[in-house]
Amino acid sequence: MKQVVFATLAAFLMASGSVRAQSPITLTNTGYATNNADTLGIVNNFSSFANLGTPAANASWDLSLATYATTFLQRERLNPPTSGNPFPGASYYEPSHYSFASGALSYNSDVYKQLSGGGLISMGENMSTATAIFIGAVTGGTNDSLVFPAQTITYLPQITDIKFPASADSSWMSANTKYTTLFSLTVAAMSLNHTPGERRSSRTTIDSVMGWGKIRVALKAGGNSVWIPVLQVRYSEEITDSFYLGGAPAPAALLSNFGLAQGQLSGSYKILFYAASDATPIAAMEYTDNTYGTPSELKVKATGEAPSSVKTTGLVSQVKIYPNPAQSSLNIEVPGNQFNDWHYTLTNMVGQQVAAGSLPFQHAQKATINLPNGLTPGIYSIRLACAEASASSSIIIE
Repeated sequence: MKQVVFATLAAFLMASGSVRAQSPITLTNTGYATNNADTLGIVNNFSSFANLGTPAANASWDLSLATYATTFLQRERLNPPTSGNPFPGASYYEPSHYSFASGALSYNSDVYKQLSGGGLISMGENMSTATAIFIGAVTGGTNDSLVFPAQTITYLPQITDIKFPASADSSWMSANTKYTTLFSLTVAAMSLNHTPGERRSSRTTIDSVMGWGKIRVALKAGGNSVWIPVLQVRYSEEITDSFYLGGAPAPAALLSNFGLAQGQLSGSYKILFYAASDATPIAAMEYTDNTYGTPSELKVKATGEAPSSVKTTGLVSQVKIYPNPAQSSLNIEVPGNQFNDWHYTLTNMVGQQVAAGSLPFQHAQKATINLPNGLTPGIYSIRLACAEASASSSIIIE
């Protein structure tokens, strides 16, 4: 475990050293909402945004052409209870969901957070009620069960999610945070009957600012967001779990039924994009391992401010796309002086991208796109986007 952590930390220090230009973006503890919810979209075409993992200064990360899965996620922040607060001083808590046994089994817990001048801190977890899980599908026993009692789980030391102030070349680390989750286990085949158990965890998180710039994203409601100043942060989380039953290490054969092992190491490796006054990253690209070489998922905050200078709903009528039907080329005309930094994507009826690129307006209101050879005649969708707005339309290609 130490070798893994030190190797990861060394990689982070090297990455942060590559972005020495002073960032105009500094994150502090002001302006955070403590009772709201964010909508997260899971990006279908996440592989199109591989540049999110490249350190950069004063960069522009454009996710306005991201397409989302049908189901959106909610990330809530809720006020702590007025009485019986398990973590006095907490600013809010976030409901969290944990799964194991390859996702077949799960339970819920609330993670309590504290905002202070020094940072956004994870204090620990609370389960206000007991959770009983029937595990017969895993163990074979009709009445076998796993029960998590109501409990408060304190992180020692606490985990720093964001250290304030944060700017270019900032880094922070929470090493070897210890915490214990209690449970009881009933497995008839192993003569276990409500046997008390513990999962003893040790977690190390490392964050390093590797870049800064601005980002815009596709919104769930349609169109794209405004450009948002962000810090680009490389994040690593590595957890070692050990499991005990009746005070003794749990048998390996039993753990394997749940896809677990004694001293099991699990990791989470992400590139996060933090905006001021927002605990939810605007975008979070997850990777398969600590080399950050292979992305596995991209989640984007799909709610936010749309541009006000040109409304998406009105832009459709202002943009001209012709001829329609088209054969070998398309002409695009945009309104007024909105000809800067436009780009397009062309997709077929099954959602496959067949062409994309920048629109060569060159300080004029008209640009021409030469269509790829060999396109199957039919109906296509073209989407246009710039810093101020976006629009889409259907065209026929003969």
